[in-house]
Amino acid sequence: MFSNLTRNKCPLCFQLSSDLKNLISTWFGNKFNCQHLNEHINEKDKERVAKINNAAPNCSCEQYRMSKHSPNVVGNNEALARFVFSPIHVDKKGRIKASIFSHVFNVGCSIQRDDIAKPEELVNFAKEFLADDKMTWEGVLLANCNDLKSIKANSINSRAVCVYDTASATNPAHGEISQSQYIIEEADVVELRSELFKAFGGGQPILPNDYRQGTIWEQLPSDLKRPSKISSLLSVAKT
Repeated sequence: MFSNLTRNKCPLCFQLSSDLKNLISTWFGNKFNCQHLNEHINEKDKERVAKINNAAPNCSCEQYRMSKHSPNVVGNNEALARFVFSPIHVDKKGRIKASIFSHVFNVGCSIQRDDIAKPEELVNFAKEFLADDKMTWEGVLLANCNDLKSIKANSINSRAVCVYDTASATNPAHGEISQSQYIIEEADVVELRSELFKAFGGGQPILPNDYRQGTIWEQLPSDLKRPSKISSLLSVAKT
């Protein structure tokens, strides 16, 4: 590190050193900072999204792996899956709740990277939820990553959604979507929720026995294949 004396005697040397540090930080620093953010801001922290936006605004951590367990950053053309479970995501009438994307605004909304998720990983993911005997797997909402990145904050026409790879050792295909720092007004919150529903197939889930040609559903133990509220609703609608 240059001392104050060196700085005074050789300002050009000091400037070159400073420029080099900034260049190294640009090349390497953000990569490690993004992993640090993901590892040290708890996934249940109600200010997780705000803290990440404050440290890495403009969705800048999309450029770097946020988890050492992730194979790569999320690609623009990847399909992203939001698994739907009742009763947390579905009301008593079998309708998707508006709150299914609420975590986008605080702790980050979990998604599965459908293009890289192995069948056994998705089976284990579903089993974790279905271990609670009150839970039912209702289906999957799918969206294209680029469609999510194209959503704008209504008030200023800037990026509204960030898409991060937040894999874990047991779930390498895990990802997370969150609001950008530009979602401030209540009108933007309402608009973003509406745009997310549109991007994820208009809120119409692919039923478990149709998702991936039913391969995930077939691999679930029979005691975890509970009657679907959404499936019953669709059956009634067709009659």
